Amino acid sequence: MNDSQNEQTLLVIKPDGIMMGLEQEIIDFMLSGGLLVVERQEILFDAVMLKEFYPKCDAPPDVFEKLILPFFLSGKSVVLLFQGPYAIALGDKAKKYFRAKYQKSYFGAILHASDDIQEKDRELEVIRASLKS
Repeated sequence: MNDSQNEQTLLVIKPDGIMMGLEQEIIDFMLSGGLLVVERQEILFDAVMLKEFYPKCDAPPDVFEKLILPFFLSGKSVVLLFQGPYAIALGDKAKKYFRAKYQKSYFGAILHASDDIQEKDRELEVIRASLKS
């Protein structure tokens, strides 16, 4: 089996997606693509974790403090690790599909999906480290 057949990807259902009740619909979307749920965690991001998770966030500090951080503090997020054929590509497809269908504003964005395997590994490390502390 080649690597693309056994890929993993990380999805984060953001607070707006959770508040809209989209978790099962997102899981079903991924399962219908032949993936398996390997791990599921509920988390509440804090400022430090959020900055580590999104290190390339180029939002000005006031935007981060007044919009992005309060959005993530508004409710839990659900982290899902999926595995199976072309997981990264299917995660990207899910992100685009659910944002197009449900997104109401720039801040929120319903769903995060890892862009590549290296990003998935780094993001998963941030999540797991925060759960230990």
